[in-house]
Parts: sequence; C-alpha cells; structure tokens
Amino acid sequence: MFADLSGLPPALLIAGALDPIVDDSLSMARQWQQQSGNADCVVFPHAPHGFNRFPTRLASRANGLVRSWISQSCENDGPGDD
Repeated sequence: MFADLSGLPPALLIAGALDPIVDDSLSMARQWQQQSGNADCVVFPHAPHGFNRFPTRLASRANGLVRSWISQSCENDGPGDD
C-alpha cells in the first residue's frame, strides 16, 4: 500500500461493504489513482469478504462488472492507444 505505484497498468478493486478490510481496498485504490491515474474501486453493499466466490446474484453482478471492465480495458489498450 505504501509502494511506488506510478506507471502501473489500470486496476479494478472490488470489495464488500461488510469486508473487514474494505478500508484497505479503498486506500489502495486512492493511492493507485493518485500515482498512476488509472484505478477504479467498487464497493458492494451488504457483501462480506470474498462474496464474489459464492453462487449469488450479487456475485454474478460483481463478476459481470469485472469481465466488462477487463474487456473495456483491453479494447482501450489496443494498437495506437498509447
């Protein structure tokens, strides 16, 4: 969390609002954004740590968001997108 994060690729952090380390995720996202300018953090209400590993609608929604974010990031990082 205290490392030099400048020049790193885009990052997506997801966390549950009930996760005991949600503050760490938010802090890391802020640091990443300040140093590299390319971080997103999404906090899902009423979700515990690791919630996206369970077979729930919320997990499906979160994992869909991750897939979409990755696809969009790959499209934006194509040839000529320096």
